[in-house]
Amino acid sequence: MKPETYALHIMDLNRNIQYRYEGQNYEYAVIYNLQDHSFDVTENQRNQFKLVVNPQTKVWSTQGGEASIPVEVLAKLVQQSYGVFV
Repeated sequence: MKPETYALHIMDLNRNIQYRYEGQNYEYAVIYNLQDHSFDVTENQRNQFKLVVNPQTKVWSTQGGEASIPVEVLAKLVQQSYGVFV
């Protein structure tokens, strides 16, 4: 196995995030999608959507559903959990 393939193989692409926003508790299961560099998000075990960033404008948005908290807040949480900032 090539070193770069091995690194991707052992990299953990899943994150579980718990966050309290305006008195409500939220749980996010997040998976980094290597094909399109988006994040597949499941909010509170039922609301599913993609979290994407426009690489030119650095603006975050969702596709296929809406987050219950502001997209900018969720994007910051996701970036913090992965240790990578756009």
